[in-house]
Amino acid sequence: MQCGKGVQLSKRNRILMILGVLLIALLSSMPLFAPGIEGRWGQDLGFHLMRIEGIAAELENGVFPVKMQSLWMDGYGYPVSVYYGDLLLYFPAILRLLGVPVVLAYKIFVAACNLGTAALCFFCFRIIFEKDLIALAASAAYCLAGYRLVNLYVRAAVGEYCAMMFLPLVAMAVYRIYRAKELSCKQQVVLSGCLALGLSGILGTHLLTLEMTGILLLLMGLVCWKKTFTKEVLSTLTLALGETILLNLYFLIPFLDYSKNTEVYINRKLGKASLIQGKGADLSQLFGFFSSPFHQGEESSYLPVTPGILLMAVCLVALILLLLGRLKKESKFFLGFSLGLLFVSSKFFPWDALASAGKVGELLTQVQFPWRYMGLAVLMLSLLLGSLLREIGIGKENQGKQYPGQYRGMIGAVLLLAVVTPVVFTLGYTRDYQQVYYETREDLNTYDMGMIEYLRYGTKREELTGEIQGENLEEAECILRRGTTMEIYVKCREKAGAVELPIMNYPGYHVQDEDGNTYAITDGSNQVICVELPAGFEGTLTVTYREPWYWRAGEILSLGTLLAVWITAVWMKRRSRG
Repeated sequence: MQCGKGVQLSKRNRILMILGVLLIALLSSMPLFAPGIEGRWGQDLGFHLMRIEGIAAELENGVFPVKMQSLWMDGYGYPVSVYYGDLLLYFPAILRLLGVPVVLAYKIFVAACNLGTAALCFFCFRIIFEKDLIALAASAAYCLAGYRLVNLYVRAAVGEYCAMMFLPLVAMAVYRIYRAKELSCKQQVVLSGCLALGLSGILGTHLLTLEMTGILLLLMGLVCWKKTFTKEVLSTLTLALGETILLNLYFLIPFLDYSKNTEVYINRKLGKASLIQGKGADLSQLFGFFSSPFHQGEESSYLPVTPGILLMAVCLVALILLLLGRLKKESKFFLGFSLGLLFVSSKFFPWDALASAGKVGELLTQVQFPWRYMGLAVLMLSLLLGSLLREIGIGKENQGKQYPGQYRGMIGAVLLLAVVTPVVFTLGYTRDYQQVYYETREDLNTYDMGMIEYLRYGTKREELTGEIQGENLEEAECILRRGTTMEIYVKCREKAGAVELPIMNYPGYHVQDEDGNTYAITDGSNQVICVELPAGFEGTLTVTYREPWYWRAGEILSLGTLLAVWITAVWMKRRSRG
């Protein structure tokens, strides 16, 4: 697929752009150089550190891929990997296995995410706008946006900032699909693959972002319905959807299996309307360019969830150009969706009325905080910036005049303005953050489970004792505990007995004795594993967690699809060279 004129960079420009990308990553990583990490307002930090540590613990025990994390609740286990995509968390988990301290491993991970986001941004914006400096400016605006920095260093919203890494890839694929005058078979294959990979990255890191992205793509498709319902576009989108499903069967099958067959707390929340309008951003948050994120207050009302001074200035400039009748169609499109997403992120959008509108409204309000849509607003505003810069450049070329110095100076001013947000943020961070430093596994709280969304419904955590209990038992002793595997020696009295183990009863556990006989598992007190035993039983019981065959089948299909996509890409690249 030809992405546009001038896509190949000269050696000099390539070096300059690489340095530019590295500088963007460095600027977005400045708070990482402060000692320790923010622990007072790092709202999800403990939860995500436990996710990383839980993966590391299972890898240490030879389990891959990880679904049930045995480390949680002092060994009772928690299927967080079934419900929450951890595609990128294996990297910091491996760092932990190599002996890197907890916080340092997390900091390296954040820095890697910043570099990956900056590089992928530049790659995608370069294809969209076909100009090096415009791509660099749009990448800086996106990566250094205030909302993204808040996600990184205040909220510790790992899922959201990981998903933001893949949003530009989705944008690039959709842009090329809709802007192409005609799509050849080769272009359909390439673009559907890019879109599928982008959506897979989002699905594998943050489901809520996938839901919001899906809504946005649906609205865009309806707005551009004449293009959407052409044979070429519809077939490309259908192919991308099919590839996305196949690529993610490794996650979707376990997720749907547990969602259908296991009652956890999040199931009850999904069936209720959430009144979230009051949690939307107000004007002080949208324009809080220099506000400290460390003010005390309810989390949805004090966070400066602003795109930043550059992107809000871009929005204002675009509005002025619109009123003057000088804004072109593409920029109008990006401006319209930018304003719409800013509105949806605010407390002025009628979220409460939507929640009362039926099942669809109830589902949409599960986003919890309306300002989560700010990530998509940042993407649209960055695209608006690139579109405006390209319009200005084309306008000068159309006049038959060349102003390379002035044009580069303008983009330089944009880049300089982009730097303001991370510098101000870092100064505020280093001044007000409360340092914590987790070094080892023992420093973490294994009960830091957020809102206990994936805990069996009705479980009372405070009553979990960690002890083996039961009825008519003469003796019960744990002789081995390794990850999701537990061996216990049990001796019953002359009557039939039952043993309750300090393991939460989630689907996938199996119990057998040393002779290979299997035993049924039922719910014990407080939803733990309970095994009924015959009178006079004496022996060793082994409890193991095993994935069902259809989970493994999904993993094989996902891997096979990924290999097929890679082989196709390599073959098409070699064919185009030949």
